[in-house]
Amino acid sequence: MRENTLKQRLQAGKAAFGVMCTFPSPAVVEMLGHLGFDWILLDNEHGSITVDTAEACIAAAELTGMAPVVRPVGNKPEIIAPFLDRGGSTADYAKDANRHTLVCLMLEEVEAIKNLPDLVKVPGVDVYFIGSGDLSQSMGYTGQQAHPDVQEMMERGVQIITGAGRIAGCSCPDNLIPKFLSLGVQYFHGSVGRLLQQSSVAYLQTVRQAAANAGK
Repeated sequence: MRENTLKQRLQAGKAAFGVMCTFPSPAVVEMLGHLGFDWILLDNEHGSITVDTAEACIAAAELTGMAPVVRPVGNKPEIIAPFLDRGGSTADYAKDANRHTLVCLMLEEVEAIKNLPDLVKVPGVDVYFIGSGDLSQSMGYTGQQAHPDVQEMMERGVQIITGAGRIAGCSCPDNLIPKFLSLGVQYFHGSVGRLLQQSSVAYLQTVRQAAANAGK
């Protein structure tokens, strides 16, 4: 069984940077792995990735040494199990599978942050991830991830997580990553859409300026 490189990295106290993909494309997943991302979030909740299409994406990620993480549409065993149940079924395998499986709790509402003092006591959870997009919406600041109240709520959550000796993760605007790194957050992700937007804007600005300078 493959070692979970993401768990190893986090347990060593290092930061891990991932990317969220909402569509099933093994080719894109493999490309992202070769670009150097530590992990990829295959989104079954908000995208078109299914149990059947996730399998090839998982293989593509593992081919490059990038850790695949699946975000299921719900937290019921019958929803989660098909994503996990892709190997053998012996007792030894189950023991190894449990050891190599990373469990990440998504904290996306004010109620979740309020319940964190109890949640951080739950055994078997590897990462507590604060999703700033949904959290901002639950606070009445839809789309305002950098709003001071949202940031204060996130910082409070991170302090509870790290104060309990657990691993914290979050989504946030890129310019706020240094702040959350300094607060002890280790687990971050961007998205394929945002990467395409940022790189495309930068590319077009460069080439259009070059064309303008050339009088074209």
